[in-house]
Amino acid sequence: MQMAELIAGLLIKSIGAVSGAILALLRFPPKNRGEAYRRAVSSIIAGLIAGSVVAGKLGLGPDPEATLFSAALTAFVSWPILGVLEKLARRRLSED
Repeated sequence: MQMAELIAGLLIKSIGAVSGAILALLRFPPKNRGEAYRRAVSSIIAGLIAGSVVAGKLGLGPDPEATLFSAALTAFVSWPILGVLEKLARRRLSED
């Protein structure tokens, strides 16, 4: 794979992750700036890291639109999923 292709793929994935994070912040407004920062950063990281995994699980091809979509989707749903996991962990720890 050529360097230009790698850079283009990373750029596309970054645009998707940032877009998904922005949509998530608009859809689920944060309580303060600190929470907004934590949510944005964690969503972008999730979109960059797990976007390709989501694309594979959804059966999407390696084309740019699928990469953009999967990174945005991953970033958008990451914060609510992390919230659910945190609640489950807290409940589990309180049972012990």
